[in-house]
Amino acid sequence: MASPELFDVAGFLSGSAAALSPAKRLAAEDFVHGRAPRYALGRNEVTRQLADAIALDGVVDDYCSESAWCGLPVRRGEDLPAGAIVVNTAVSIRPVSAGRRLDALSTRRWIDYAELMRLAPDTFSPPRFVAETRLAFQEHGEAFRRLYARLADEASRQCFTDVFQYRLDADPAHMRNYRCREDEQYFEPFLTLAAGRDFIDAGGYDGQTSVEFAARYPHYGSIQVFEPSQANLQRLTARLAALRDVRIHPLGLSDKAEELCFAGSSGSASRISEEGGERIQVDCLDNLLGADRRAAGFIKMDLEGWELKALAGARQTILEAHPILAIGAYHHPLDFVRIADYVLGLRDDYHVHLRHYTEGWSETVLYFAPAT
Repeated sequence: MASPELFDVAGFLSGSAAALSPAKRLAAEDFVHGRAPRYALGRNEVTRQLADAIALDGVVDDYCSESAWCGLPVRRGEDLPAGAIVVNTAVSIRPVSAGRRLDALSTRRWIDYAELMRLAPDTFSPPRFVAETRLAFQEHGEAFRRLYARLADEASRQCFTDVFQYRLDADPAHMRNYRCREDEQYFEPFLTLAAGRDFIDAGGYDGQTSVEFAARYPHYGSIQVFEPSQANLQRLTARLAALRDVRIHPLGLSDKAEELCFAGSSGSASRISEEGGERIQVDCLDNLLGADRRAAGFIKMDLEGWELKALAGARQTILEAHPILAIGAYHHPLDFVRIADYVLGLRDDYHVHLRHYTEGWSETVLYFAPAT
């Protein structure tokens, strides 16, 4: 099986750097040398990084009610000064849509942050997700090759190639064939579930994933939802009230029973963190399900980087029940290979698939579909 060119990171980045068009190069040079007003589209970590590297005149945000952000004026796209150049710093969810929005501002010039990196890499450093991916490929290239070789279908291999090209150079061009489809996340046509099996929703957030599951698999046994965030539990409970056989567990999953710090005010991004101001209880899925673990048919996990710990706590459930696994693997590039290695180390009788659900680096899911 041929490997994608991105496994040669230096060669891939060299080719990527040469891809700057004349018009974009001119806009990037004018931006760098201050020949026009300089703006960034988006209030995010990359905009802060850009503002640290070069003086900005403001931030473009059509949905912000505040007049300033991080000391920078906030303007609507229609209110930009004549001749302004905008840098697209949207990277995690909708960078392609953000580019289309900038295209609609026909009198403005704009560039992606990736194009600044190509023009002046010493000035404009890679976003964190790019830097982490480059290091991961350099230090663990063989593990990524192994995962690529294990993928079960061409769609998974294409997804791997597109997502990691983007994670290596931040160019939204790699993601033009993707769209935000959160309603389809965790539920793909290659997954089949026998009647009477239980659904484990680890990281229940607002309950929408469990609602989608119940609609697709109405003959389920029970739905077990794990959500430690007090801010999320009220909405989750109300949303699931109409479903049958639902049990909501107000705690998190991990590899042992203990109390941990939790940052619970970030909505779907609430996570276990030493900086968190909330204390939560966590436990092993094996312990919490007990003898019922053999009924587990489908385990979904999106735990903001805590998935490997939770999988370790689900070891016996995976061994005994052989459930479908749909695991968020995008929080750190090494999650892809560490999660795959762990699951396949327990049971090798899984087909491995990869699917992606946004235009940016977030929301990539590793699926383990039972081979028998």
